[in-house]
Amino acid sequence: MTDRPLLRWTEVSRGQRTPSGRRNIPKKPKSTPGYTRQGQRLASRIDPLVRALDGDQPAIELKADPRSIAPERALVFETSASIQNFARAARTIGLEIYAEEEGEAIAAPDGFEPAEGEDKISPVLYATMPSMPVLERFRQLWRQYQRGQNEPEGLKPWWDMFEMLIDLRPWGPEDRLPTDIRGAIEDRIPFNDDDDAFLELEVWPSANDHQRRQWREEVEATTAVMGGRVLDRSSIRLEGFIYEAVLVAVPAGELRRLIADPYLAGGLASVDGLQFILPQTIAQTEPISNELLQEEEELAEGEAFDEDAPLRAVLLDGVPVAAHPDLDGGVVVEDVHDIERVSPVAERRHGTAMASLILRGDLKADGVPVRDSRILSVPVLIDGPNGSRSPQDRLFVDIIHTALAECFLGDEPLSPDAFVVNLSLGVSEQRFGGRISALARLLDWWSYHHGVLFVVSAGNISDDLILRNQTAMVLEDADVETHDEAIRRALAEAAFGRTLLSPSEALNVLTVGATSTDLAPEPFVEQDGLRRYGSDEVIRPQVSSAIGLGPAKALKPDLLMPGGIQELRVLPAGNDCRVRSSETQRTGLVAASIGPLEISPRTRSRGTSPAAALTTRAILQAAAALTEDEGPFPGLELPRIDLALATRALAVNGAIWPNGWDTFEEDAKQRLGKDRTSTPVKDQVAKVFGYGVLEPVRMADGPANGATLIGFGTIRKDQSRQFELSLPPSLSGQKLPRMLRVTLAWFSPAAPTRALYRCAALEAACINEDGEEPKEWFVRLKGVGPDENMMKRGTVWSKRLEKSIHTTPAYGADAFIPIRVQCREVGSGGLSPDDDIRFAIAASFEVEGDIRFDVYEEIKEAIRLRVARRG
Repeated sequence: MTDRPLLRWTEVSRGQRTPSGRRNIPKKPKSTPGYTRQGQRLASRIDPLVRALDGDQPAIELKADPRSIAPERALVFETSASIQNFARAARTIGLEIYAEEEGEAIAAPDGFEPAEGEDKISPVLYATMPSMPVLERFRQLWRQYQRGQNEPEGLKPWWDMFEMLIDLRPWGPEDRLPTDIRGAIEDRIPFNDDDDAFLELEVWPSANDHQRRQWREEVEATTAVMGGRVLDRSSIRLEGFIYEAVLVAVPAGELRRLIADPYLAGGLASVDGLQFILPQTIAQTEPISNELLQEEEELAEGEAFDEDAPLRAVLLDGVPVAAHPDLDGGVVVEDVHDIERVSPVAERRHGTAMASLILRGDLKADGVPVRDSRILSVPVLIDGPNGSRSPQDRLFVDIIHTALAECFLGDEPLSPDAFVVNLSLGVSEQRFGGRISALARLLDWWSYHHGVLFVVSAGNISDDLILRNQTAMVLEDADVETHDEAIRRALAEAAFGRTLLSPSEALNVLTVGATSTDLAPEPFVEQDGLRRYGSDEVIRPQVSSAIGLGPAKALKPDLLMPGGIQELRVLPAGNDCRVRSSETQRTGLVAASIGPLEISPRTRSRGTSPAAALTTRAILQAAAALTEDEGPFPGLELPRIDLALATRALAVNGAIWPNGWDTFEEDAKQRLGKDRTSTPVKDQVAKVFGYGVLEPVRMADGPANGATLIGFGTIRKDQSRQFELSLPPSLSGQKLPRMLRVTLAWFSPAAPTRALYRCAALEAACINEDGEEPKEWFVRLKGVGPDENMMKRGTVWSKRLEKSIHTTPAYGADAFIPIRVQCREVGSGGLSPDDDIRFAIAASFEVEGDIRFDVYEEIKEAIRLRVARRG
């Protein structure tokens, strides 16, 4: 039972969206070459197409040259900026856009002048697959443009595209096998030329099933010519998600030749129907030590689980030991993929530890069973001595999709009551660099279409951290402040290579990083060569915790949770030194492990995996509080999507930047210097901390001198929903510091073929039904936390506002703060006016100082009276 249960919040009115200021719109170049110069620039690309189309056998002539524009060959339009409504205009001539991607900024090509205040141009790629009639129509439009004619009705985006066209070329080997991917593949190629090397081959995601099947068969035939064989194939066709892929094994020697010359005639990189050649997606976990807690550290067995409690969470991980005394009765295992038989019982550490942390938390600091919940475990990883890994002969996207379908779909789903899925795993060789992985897109689809909340670990970066021009001896002897500053500086310099691991870049998921914190800390004993990072007073992210941002610079990770104190070992590296996390088990979160079950074996776990598991536990605890007798929805069976969104909103609402965050800000100011305006300082802090470190108690209990409200709504494009936050009457005219935080959570539909992947954006504004800001003190509050522009990029919006000393204006007994939730479309054409966007809204109002009135009770009573008056 909580002291100040959450209060139920309901909308009071509906209306249309009021534009809320200027949005960040990609800048177009200040000037372009014009149609005459464009004709000269692009002559080598387009003239061969025009000549061939004027001939007797254009299709044969065009396809004879693998580097030319040809029918049924992927074609790339590279433009100097994104083009409004281009996809829609392309469809009018029968051209399907398969991918829209933002490229890295480049120097302006001849004839292009960057936008005001810019020195480069950010290109956008549109990948298409034209047919012969489409190429004929393209030639016709190009000729009209070249003559200086006006665009036909509805086709202005084509004229914009011609004006901004940097290049026009086939999708080639450099696109299918880019440099960074090539390096990852090379790292895995076996030494012996006859040994198998594994590749994932992604076919273009056409909505035409027949076309995709033909392309896949061509890919498989080319693989056979290389001496390879197909291990697995997947064809997933859903509304809003298409995935066609083949897992193949090819001789290492053949793959080496392909890497050396991607343009090799008849090679895989030249297959027209192939979009990407990728290393096999291998999901894995960090190894957990087989050291058990010493006898004197053993803990008593905890309270038993309620075996009638619903299965509220799904754990996709390795195989847990369900009979472990700490888990028995709390976890049900369904071996959908026949993984148990190939996972030795003696190695089932990771799934056991994650189940333990979800069900009982840190066994030394907590140990109490999670409220009104059990978990369903569907193993997706094979356990081994070096951690758990996905099966070598299966496509991991298909493994996850099949597991989720078994859990939530069909006449007899395995876990119809579940609303949260824990993924404490990552793909170490897929570090987010701008392209959203197929696995992340799959999770986004499941969230929006089935209301599932995924809690995903941000990932652990095991690479050594390099400290430039810093010797190991000096770092070991440095004081704490100097040592931490050196670590922060090195992390900032290495941030580009320590990004989120797939699938944590997904927008609709709750991405969790780890702090270097124990929940049951032990007295620290100095040891040569080891330094403890972080403390109870100054919380630091783990050095190995992956760093954001997410797609379109969305705020990621969403939040941080304790992941065990890291002890760092310093190693010399010439004039530099290297820092790595020690494998000692002196620190970490206490969880169930493998060993003789009669002694309830336990060990310590560190990293983003246990941090995600603790987050899932906090979510289940908050979900139970929502429907308890004193909660906001007593006795109600909330639908899955409402439980998912409410707990997601409450988690972010309960996260705050910890003590010491300002040191990251000062570091960024010094590092950025004059570039602070183009790269906001707070972005540098937020990519490390997200919205902050979660304090689970804030999810189910109001602040000491305040209240937390939770509500739901459904909204469509360009609509608004009005909520009213009743003010405590006794606060009127008082000189008291006060804080308000408002958080929105929703699942956005996604347009996977667009650079603007997210379709729906929500935000809250303090405006009344007339669209005007009230003149009360609220609008003058100062924002604390992430930059407001960053908040607008994801599928969680959370703003913290504080005011410290000014007098609160006098107001009447029925005073309230109007909070309007508004929905807008991101980009153009991605969000239908018929799409219903479900959202949760959470708000915490808090007064600081010595007060003689009960803020919580006054707000609760004011809400009751307002509801009663509305009937």
